[in-house]
Amino acid sequence: MPKTKTEKRRARRRQIARDKKSATRIDAAPTADDVGVLHYRADAPLRPATLDVDNRTVDAVLATERAVRMFDSTRWEPVDDLTVMSGVDLSRVNAAGGRVPLLNSHKSEGTEFQLGSVDNIRVDGDQLVGRITFSATADDAWTLVTEGHLSGVSIGYEERAISFVEPGESATIAGREFSAADVPLRVAKTWTLYEAS
Repeated sequence: MPKTKTEKRRARRRQIARDKKSATRIDAAPTADDVGVLHYRADAPLRPATLDVDNRTVDAVLATERAVRMFDSTRWEPVDDLTVMSGVDLSRVNAAGGRVPLLNSHKSEGTEFQLGSVDNIRVDGDQLVGRITFSATADDAWTLVTEGHLSGVSIGYEERAISFVEPGESATIAGREFSAADVPLRVAKTWTLYEAS
C-alpha cells in the first residue's frame, strides 16, 4: 500500500492508465472519480446592458450548452465538456436562500475571496443565467466590470451523472443526440451548481 505522496501519485497514475485502457464505453456508469469532484467551466459572458451601478449588479450567462475543451484527469486526456441545462440541479441553490457565492478565481479558502453573490438563477433555453451582486468590499472587481475589463463568468459545479461519446461517434443521451468531434465528449446529464467566479 502506498505510503508517501510520490508512491500515492504513482499508484494513481497507474490506476488512470488502467481505467483509460478499459474506457471504451459510450454511456457507461461514472466512476467515483467522474462525480463528486468540483469542475470549472468558463464559457459565458456578462450582459453589460444590464449593469446597474447603484445596486452594483449585472446579469450574466453562467453556463451554456456549448461544449468547452477541458482536461479530464480520470481519462488523462482532453475532452469536450458539455452541461445539459435540463439536468441542472438547483436544490443546493434553493437551500442557500436562492443564491451561490461569487468567488475570486474559484478560491474559497476564506471570506476575503468572496466578491458577492449570484441570485435569480434560472434556466433560459440552453443557458443558465443569474444576477451578480458585488459586495461593497469588492470595489476592485466591480471597477473592472464597470470599465469592461472583466467580461466573463465561470462556474464551479459537481457532475452527478455523466456519459461519454467517443471521437467521431454519436449517442442518444437524456433523449437527445450528441456527437463527439476529435476528442471524447463528456456530457453532464445531471449536475449541481456550487459557485460562480
